[in-house]
Amino acid sequence: MGCSTRRGAASPPRRERAQHASSPPQSRGGRNFPSWLLALPPPTPLRPLEETLPPSAHTHDAASRHAPVAQAERWDIRRARTLLAEHTGLNDLDADGTSATGYFVSADGWRVQVVWTHNGSLTLPRAGTAARKQWDAALDAVGDAFHGAEFTGIRRNRYCVSAAAVVPDEPQCTARMRRVGPLDAFRREVTFDGYAPESTGGAVVLASHGPSPTSTLIVTDAAGAEVGRGYEDHQDAIESLAHHYGLPMPLAVIDEGRRP
Repeated sequence: MGCSTRRGAASPPRRERAQHASSPPQSRGGRNFPSWLLALPPPTPLRPLEETLPPSAHTHDAASRHAPVAQAERWDIRRARTLLAEHTGLNDLDADGTSATGYFVSADGWRVQVVWTHNGSLTLPRAGTAARKQWDAALDAVGDAFHGAEFTGIRRNRYCVSAAAVVPDEPQCTARMRRVGPLDAFRREVTFDGYAPESTGGAVVLASHGPSPTSTLIVTDAAGAEVGRGYEDHQDAIESLAHHYGLPMPLAVIDEGRRP
């Protein structure tokens, strides 16, 4: 079923990420969404961000607004929640467990998806009923909130609304990587400007005996937990770590070489 678009094409994040980072939405609030609800066309990948930056560039002040934690909600999903709370007056079921009528916000690839449910059911009410009028009005309100805001590529069907967050042209966060340990460890430590490295940092390791067709990049967070593996390059891997903490995009990466 088609969805309308009033603004230009979105600029989603750089490319599909490795493994779990590009997984479709899972169950929300104990409910599994049916496959037909998730069958929206995939977004077009954003061009790679390749920029040479001075060491002091793009120190972002987002630390005062978002306290990153491991497995945090993605920045565009947080933005959607804020937008809907400010402009719709509808019930966010992930924030209020006392109601069975409202919306769920989840990732749809690199888009944001808002699904409406009535009395705990995803079944579309019959046309002409009060429940159906409420259902349609709720999705209309979601779509109106996205229009004219920081989202584009808005699509609407009978069950949900999806949109892509507009990614700023300038980097919103800066990551720094340094080679650490023995040369044959192929390990790079990652920190993010404006955030404490002991809680919002990590490492990227090339797991093999040097670059080869069988090499794979493995990302771990500050606690040593694996975030993912199989990334295309270090930029891709570090962007995945940034998403792991819910940091804003796009990301600039500065390679500081080897630690003295």
